[in-house]
Amino acid sequence: MGIYTNSEETIMRNAGGRQRFLGVDEIWDFGWIAPEDYTPAMAAMTAHSAQRFVPFKLEGKSRIADHHQAFLWLTWKDPRVLQQTKGLTFPGNHQFTGSCFPAKTPIRMADGSEKSIETISVGDMVISHTGASRRVVETMQRQYNGDMISIQPVGYNHFITMTADHPVATLKNNNLIWKKADNLEVEDYVLIGGETAIKNGSEYNLTSLGYSCPIQKITRTQAHDLTVYDFEVEEDHSFLANDLTVHNCVGVSGGNITFATSAIEVARMNEPEQAVVPFWPFAYGRSRYRSGIGGRGEGSTGSGMAEALTTDGVLDSNLDSIDEPVTAGLPQLKVGTDGMLDVGSSIEMEWSDGGRIPEKYLTVARRNIFKSASRIRSADEGREAIANGYYMLFCGMWGGLMRCPIEGSPGRLMNRRASSWSHCQVCIGWEDHPQFGEIFYILNQWGDAHGGQCPSGAPVGGYWIKKAEFDWQARTGECIAMSQFSGYPTPDWEIPWLI
Repeated sequence: MGIYTNSEETIMRNAGGRQRFLGVDEIWDFGWIAPEDYTPAMAAMTAHSAQRFVPFKLEGKSRIADHHQAFLWLTWKDPRVLQQTKGLTFPGNHQFTGSCFPAKTPIRMADGSEKSIETISVGDMVISHTGASRRVVETMQRQYNGDMISIQPVGYNHFITMTADHPVATLKNNNLIWKKADNLEVEDYVLIGGETAIKNGSEYNLTSLGYSCPIQKITRTQAHDLTVYDFEVEEDHSFLANDLTVHNCVGVSGGNITFATSAIEVARMNEPEQAVVPFWPFAYGRSRYRSGIGGRGEGSTGSGMAEALTTDGVLDSNLDSIDEPVTAGLPQLKVGTDGMLDVGSSIEMEWSDGGRIPEKYLTVARRNIFKSASRIRSADEGREAIANGYYMLFCGMWGGLMRCPIEGSPGRLMNRRASSWSHCQVCIGWEDHPQFGEIFYILNQWGDAHGGQCPSGAPVGGYWIKKAEFDWQARTGECIAMSQFSGYPTPDWEIPWLI
């Protein structure tokens, strides 16, 4: 699935006679699209978006000296922030939208039986790619227009059909790689469930990740107003469709960046009104539009998101703080069973068509924009961004462990690159650890998917990575720092996140 001037004011808007920050929008775990998968239109649009980037350069002396920790999330629990958010301790946003399958697609249940995808209900137990039983936490359906991809693995007497953007588990050199259905090739090895493998044993290879077999045939058809289905699975975020291992993925990281930046403004300006809980589907849809992607669907780019935030702005979901009647019809965010904020899959999909968002919303949102976006090219630049109060989109093919061990002293929930996976998250912390050296905290949006609470006190749903891992993503992906200023001034006020 991406900033800083001295006394210059932040992005403001007039609300009842006061100036208030309404900065950014979300960054998404949006099913980040790699450059090699760009269409010509996307390549042209993202190149245009990248022209808006400014070089990352701090203005003033960095505040990192004599500190070994920069925990930006410490501003989230500021009493002044809680005053504005009605006591909600911001838990992060939860992605729900996934790619889809047509009706009658059989899903492998936890008891070994099969159930058609359109009959799956919240609370049902299914088998994930790890072989574990996992609970369905959300179901979704939508009308789809576009390519449908049908694959026939060796040993199957039928085809498995899905939307072109649906991620499928493939194996290469015993490494798990999630590929969009549209990018699958004949002879790619796909990961399948044990039931099919046992039934057709001679056709399959048993690997450390499970059974696999090559694709022998791929076909493509056009769908028009086809009803397709998907669902969200706890923890592993995968399930077996026709005993093929697939993933439910798209993205939502920008809501995290928006809220977090506004919390810094509360501390800087001593004004609770600066706190923003954003309606993040708006920026996701506009990021797709800015990336040259039309219609409803999934996937976007970091450069498109950066342009959306610096050009189209953000909508505040806190209706009590909005005086424009035009925003009163926005769907409301809710706290899900996992403690994270979501709007539900149907709303995510509806707003994903950024070209069809009504002008009335754009007019309001464009009063509240980020002023700068910069590519972060190294972990050293990433450290300076975090230490001086600038959050980063962390987008690319970095794929880590789902369950992370607590390692080191003091203990940290540590992750490492274990596969390739197009994804976008947010970097919200840095530490000079006595054992690991420099490490960075990456916040995902899948709830408690990575091992629970880190001893560092970081928000649940993320993990630490070493400097070399961050460097890899900065070189190969899109790490983008967002600023509420024209440039990247270093803070000249007492900051609470440096330790």
